[in-house]
Amino acid sequence: MNMTLQHYLNKLQKERNLKPTTIKIFKSALKQYEQLNQMTLTELLEEAEKEEEKGIRWKHRQLPQRLLQYQNHLLTNYHYTTADTYLTKVQTFYKHHLIEIH
Repeated sequence: MNMTLQHYLNKLQKERNLKPTTIKIFKSALKQYEQLNQMTLTELLEEAEKEEEKGIRWKHRQLPQRLLQYQNHLLTNYHYTTADTYLTKVQTFYKHHLIEIH
């Protein structure tokens, strides 16, 4: 699966009928998440899927570490409510693709 950020946003907007402002927030959060991890959404999703399929316990997966790193980045650079909103958008991305999050 090769998913660009714009492809995901278009799909999300059609499936959930989201407002342009909500899509803008998703775009900003996911773009920042890609840059922080130096990986594309496709690579991040494939990594999470492979670890889940291998039965790797949650605490040993890359995903919780990536989310924690992103949360720390957000809390350092943004107001708490913005940080919470951005983190939620990234978690929604994973949940939308049926990746379990604890």
